[in-house]
Amino acid sequence: MPSIKPGENLTITHPLKPGLHLRIWILAFALLLLAACAPLPRAGTSLPAATDTLPPATTIPTNTTLPPTTSLPLIQPTLAGLPTCIHGPTESGLVVKVVDGDTIRVNINGQEFPVRYIGMDTPESTRQHEAFGKEAAAQNKALVASAHVRLYSDTSNTDAFGRLLRYVFVEDVFINLALVNLGYAEAMEYPPDTACASLLEEAETNARAQGLGMWAANLLPTPTGITQPVRITAVNKQAEYVIIHNDSNAPIDLKGWKLVSEKGTQVCDLGGSLPPGSDLQIWSQVGPGFSCYFPGPIWSNSAVDPAVLYNPQGQEIDRR
Repeated sequence: MPSIKPGENLTITHPLKPGLHLRIWILAFALLLLAACAPLPRAGTSLPAATDTLPPATTIPTNTTLPPTTSLPLIQPTLAGLPTCIHGPTESGLVVKVVDGDTIRVNINGQEFPVRYIGMDTPESTRQHEAFGKEAAAQNKALVASAHVRLYSDTSNTDAFGRLLRYVFVEDVFINLALVNLGYAEAMEYPPDTACASLLEEAETNARAQGLGMWAANLLPTPTGITQPVRITAVNKQAEYVIIHNDSNAPIDLKGWKLVSEKGTQVCDLGGSLPPGSDLQIWSQVGPGFSCYFPGPIWSNSAVDPAVLYNPQGQEIDRR
């Protein structure tokens, strides 16, 4: 064992046998020569794919037809300014509850008020469950829940139930119009608050034409599955009249047709001829158009009481 002086490093060497360095260099050169002489892949031959490759991008075949985009309703509920039909005073508040499709509760200056939308009506979803009522309530909630709203009156301040009667806006969206526009509500006249009746009626016409919301063919079929060209377009329980419309291009003989107040079971026997594309105003007592000659009012203003139209075969055609 050799001795190591302080400050010296110990180095251990393993001397190679004579000629071993030369053999290693010859072996390395032979391996390089073999690699250089290996045949290259033929033209058109693909190299093996890596195991972790990304999937190819999805392409649309040239013969694929993309579905057309859905056209928007013609009447836009988002307005740059107030529609010309609104002139009443305004209030501001916070929506604290969505009751159903056409009623909300609003906190105004620390006091809570029920608010009923003017000029439209949605199917019932609280006291009774009508077709599309839950959907209408859900859409109303999506539009106004917990929102700051502006409220505009028409002629009346409240209805018979003490609810404020208002046109409602969330920012620039006219909520009454939006619900009719999307097919979640019907335009409905409640005189004397009819300032925006024409705008709302036009929105309903567009929604019907496009089959939106409740107007989709598979959502509100007639109870009997019967297709008829006559429908109810308006019900005014305060003034006691109903309007029906002939959608066909031929006159309709109304002999045998009946209009019924469902709650009171009063039946009005209709008659005469309804020209194509025409309206008929039907009065429970006496009025211009068709008179039922009941001695007093027949429509309930405090409970659900739809007007129901029957054809001569006794089949229910429409209700509103």
